[in-house]
Amino acid sequence: MTELSTKLAILGLSGRLSKLVLRKKLNAILKSTHPDATGGNFNDAQQETRYTAAVEVLEIINSPKKISETGKEIQLLTKNQTALAKTQSSILEMMHEQREQEKITQQQASTEAAETKAGASIARAMRQTYAPLKVGALSISVIAAIVGALDKPLGGFIEGLFPGSVGARYAKIVLGLISIIGAFLALYAKQREIREADRLKSIMTDAGIHYLFYRYGYLIFAGENEEGKKTLSLLTLANAIAEHTQIQDMATCEATAGAILKKLIQRGVLNFTAAKSLSPIYTVDQELEENLDHGVSWSFSNERLVDKMRARIKRFLSNILKWFKK
Repeated sequence: MTELSTKLAILGLSGRLSKLVLRKKLNAILKSTHPDATGGNFNDAQQETRYTAAVEVLEIINSPKKISETGKEIQLLTKNQTALAKTQSSILEMMHEQREQEKITQQQASTEAAETKAGASIARAMRQTYAPLKVGALSISVIAAIVGALDKPLGGFIEGLFPGSVGARYAKIVLGLISIIGAFLALYAKQREIREADRLKSIMTDAGIHYLFYRYGYLIFAGENEEGKKTLSLLTLANAIAEHTQIQDMATCEATAGAILKKLIQRGVLNFTAAKSLSPIYTVDQELEENLDHGVSWSFSNERLVDKMRARIKRFLSNILKWFKK
């Protein structure tokens, strides 16, 4: 602390006061602490200290040299205070940015968790859909293979059912074909399950969301609010997903719709409204409406796996018939 600051502190005065105001206050202190005001003597040490400090401060601000030094001290004090204010402002700004970044990170984590949950729900729904075909085809394949393999150990019961070598031979061929076809059908069902799950998960991508809103906007948008903005709800979006995917499990459709809504909210194109409803209602940002109006050229892959599998089976059977003809 400088000499001037120390003396001002003794007098209880601020260094920010103008010289005119400071002189008035110093003159008032000198008048109240002067020995003549108390019978020619100081009553106590405090009165003397305050009187001496007031005299010295008055000398400082009246002396040209000391005025310069005082001005520098006041300027230094002002600069320090300004630097402190800037530092505090920078710290507050950094804290605000950190909070915003944490909020964005939390939203991203929440969106990823919702997408993961929806993806698992879709995969489960596809397993349930194709499980009968997989289990049935694999069971038929295994049974046919076991019957063909146990023919001789069981005493040639196929020859007993189909008398003659030609009949028994063709019966074994049929069993082999049934076993192979069953295995192919089980493989087809598994591949179809994977492809369908991937196709349905793709509606949570940017292109998938764009296509879904553009193609099924008549189902998704529930109406307009008082400001004329389009609105949608979790239920209407889930219904559109069910219409597109043909998934009967509404829990899966709602989980997928929830993941899409979280992504759109995170990007700021949807806003939650406090309207009372069984299903949460959101207003659509103007930017999203404009993007949808331009249309899309993207669409889901409609390539049919069954056509590929049918062609493979046909080629396989053709090769077997050629082999037997030889």
